[in-house]
Amino acid sequence: MPLLARAPLMRQQVLRTRVTAPARGYHHLPFAWPTNKAVWGAKLTLFLATGFSIPFFAAWFQIRKAASGA
Repeated sequence: MPLLARAPLMRQQVLRTRVTAPARGYHHLPFAWPTNKAVWGAKLTLFLATGFSIPFFAAWFQIRKAASGA
């Protein structure tokens, strides 16, 4: 069947398709929102600071390694 002949069939199929809401509602976070925001903020800060500091630690390590071998 050519594409132009199938176009009305595809349009009818799209019109019949229904979009339903999720059964458990919509949550944009993959976890429950924390009840103690201070503890959650401290954990988040520690997590982000750890990831941010890795390149600086690697640079320091490489510079120290190069200086000791010279």
